[in-house]
Amino acid sequence: MTNVRRILEAYQIVPTEITEISNRLYKIQSHNYSFALKRSSLNENSIDNWKNVYHLSNEHHLTSILPVYMTVKGDIVHKYNNEIYYLTPWKERRQSDEPKYEVESLYQTIGSIHHKTKKEISLRTDQVEQLIPQEKERVATYKGKLTSFVEKFERRRYMSPFELRVCMQYRDLEQVFKNIDYWYDYYLEDLIKDGVSYSSLCHGNLRSSHQVYHNGTTYLINWEHSFHGNSIRDLAIYFFHELRYHDSYLEHLANSFPIYEQYNPLLQSERSLLAIYLINPYSYLNLIESYDQNRLKSVHPFQVRLLEHGYRRLMQGLTFQNSLHETRQKIIEQQQESES
Repeated sequence: MTNVRRILEAYQIVPTEITEISNRLYKIQSHNYSFALKRSSLNENSIDNWKNVYHLSNEHHLTSILPVYMTVKGDIVHKYNNEIYYLTPWKERRQSDEPKYEVESLYQTIGSIHHKTKKEISLRTDQVEQLIPQEKERVATYKGKLTSFVEKFERRRYMSPFELRVCMQYRDLEQVFKNIDYWYDYYLEDLIKDGVSYSSLCHGNLRSSHQVYHNGTTYLINWEHSFHGNSIRDLAIYFFHELRYHDSYLEHLANSFPIYEQYNPLLQSERSLLAIYLINPYSYLNLIESYDQNRLKSVHPFQVRLLEHGYRRLMQGLTFQNSLHETRQKIIEQQQESES
């Protein structure tokens, strides 16, 4: 703990207790306050982008971004032994990524951040028109690969549990490929009609263990992977982590989603893009390919669990995209009624 005490000297903090939570996180107790000292994964190339998060937090009064303390030299990081550290208030948080917190509060928090930092960016629909056929062709390639894997596994006299699950899931995956194909068409159609695109501050690694629910407010911590881009990508990362669990309260996630749109209204094209992310089969196919090439390091039971996580994401993504499709159709009908 000697190194930790030396680092805290940069903040003029004399700890009464130091608890190692992980190899990157320490809980610091002083006489009156509790702090979280983080040994970050930041480097010289990423630190400016990370610092900009807190610049925007001050500029837009984003109180849900947990603040960082300044050192006595006026910097928000401290470099020690070629590592970059930062200090924040300590708030009790969930250590695992299993979804057990208040969804409405999260939607309010991330929706407000996306909306307050939103900027219009130039849109090249001609580039998108060229990209969509390429993406559809890539998805068709994924389907061909999956079919080949299933045929290969079925030719074996004895299939492993992993191979058996792949074959059993194949029919459901056919629906994924069918739906994502028409969502690409919707996305292009909607993008042309919207005629605009936006960029927002995004967390970049939104998951349960990076959220702290305290006194009715969700605070977001660990902005080391933050970026400026389409807010849908941020939501997609969040759902990628959440939807792998069999008890991921999908109905609540979908039914509460309008709360996010109260704070950050979405374009039709953005909803279409979210649907594409929700049922993108890339990670599922990549896992099967890694298995087939003996590149999976985990033992057999854990390989099956990884496959089940990927399958659940896609099946729950299919259910979620149904609600997005219903919303899309309602908006189209309302527009047609107003024009008639």
